[in-house]
Amino acid sequence: MNFGAGMVWTDITAGLLNAGGANNQLNVAYEVALKPDCVDTLYLSGQTRNPATSAGARFGTVFKSSDSGTTFSNVFLLDSNPHNAGIFTGWVGSSSYPAWAHTWRGINTIEGIDVDSHNADRLMISDFSGVHVSFDGGQAWVQRYTDAQYQHPPGVLVGRDDIYKTSGLQTTVCYWMHWFDPAHILASYADLVINVSLDSGKTWSFDHDSLWTVKANDVHMFCPSPSGRIFAPTGEVLGNNGDFRDYRVGMASAGRITWSDNGTNWHQVRDFHTPVSWISLDPANPATMYAAVYSPISGSGGIWKRCLDQPYARNPCIDLYVSPGKPR
Repeated sequence: MNFGAGMVWTDITAGLLNAGGANNQLNVAYEVALKPDCVDTLYLSGQTRNPATSAGARFGTVFKSSDSGTTFSNVFLLDSNPHNAGIFTGWVGSSSYPAWAHTWRGINTIEGIDVDSHNADRLMISDFSGVHVSFDGGQAWVQRYTDAQYQHPPGVLVGRDDIYKTSGLQTTVCYWMHWFDPAHILASYADLVINVSLDSGKTWSFDHDSLWTVKANDVHMFCPSPSGRIFAPTGEVLGNNGDFRDYRVGMASAGRITWSDNGTNWHQVRDFHTPVSWISLDPANPATMYAAVYSPISGSGGIWKRCLDQPYARNPCIDLYVSPGKPR
């Protein structure tokens, strides 16, 4: 809309749907940003799909127009960007590790965007995992959630054992910490699952595996046993962060108890198919475990009990039963 005589609105959707000539009818825009006195150049935060079908993978991206919205180009993630081209990355991006959870596909929407009021080529975007900035109108991007000394230059794949130090911008909730020794620490999170430090918390990595392969999104706490083995309850409601309403809990498709000897390799004990919020070993008998499970009213929520196999070297899988009581 041009302010002034007529105050007419002009539909520019066609330019968005044809961004880059892709004819992607599933391109979506969330916010618009521009330098107030440079109305020819505008940016849209949004989402695209690759391939351009309803079954295509969703990627958060930025659309740019230099002609007041007549045409748009995709200037962040045109596709899955398997080589991290044009982006200085932290721990989000394409990885050399097949089970990597923090991929570009995980950024399935970009909802925050702002343009420098003094320079239309300087902009910042935010998503569910972090923040990126561009100083050249979207041709190149730099992450801002990791200390620049630990970021990867464009074209370098993310490795599972790469180490990071935060820039100070924290992206989610840390639930719990466990010390194997003064240098070896595990920290559990919503969405990020687990970080590992081998230098007393100075730097962190994602050097663990199986939790991603069993689709754990949240690790609520760590429960150490006398044997040295640790147990962890997990959730499956991405970004649940303590919201236990039936609607949110009903979104869950998994809630597991897992165990590990050193925090690297994790093994499933039980899948409740609904989040597990807490576990505890009986102080008088560490071979007995109790689990707090939440679910919709009609589900299997409650306090569950398990008698773990002994000795601990064996897989701790024995029948479970739910204790009397109300769900939730």
